[in-house]
Amino acid sequence: MTDRPPVVLVVAVVVAASAVPLGAGVASAESQVVVQSVVVDPSTPRVGEDVTITATIRNFESGSAAARINQVSLRSGVTTLATTSDLGTLGTGGTIEVPLTT
Repeated sequence: MTDRPPVVLVVAVVVAASAVPLGAGVASAESQVVVQSVVVDPSTPRVGEDVTITATIRNFESGSAAARINQVSLRSGVTTLATTSDLGTLGTGGTIEVPLTT
């Protein structure tokens, strides 16, 4: 087997733009949601081998805002390799790990 050629991948996070009630707080489009880290397993994949990319997504908002995570996608250029939807709400300072397998 030969090694897989390097590919630039993008993890995209879609956050809801509308307010959603959550306990005492309210979700808003102003939440600061970022991909905090990404882990690739296996770290040196071979051609034809399944690869799981796990993105850790964090809401850095310092107030009471929460963010609804509608979709997380793994893309190579304009091609979507993997996607997951309706991950729920991410509270202030919260993180979620999202595995995407190709």
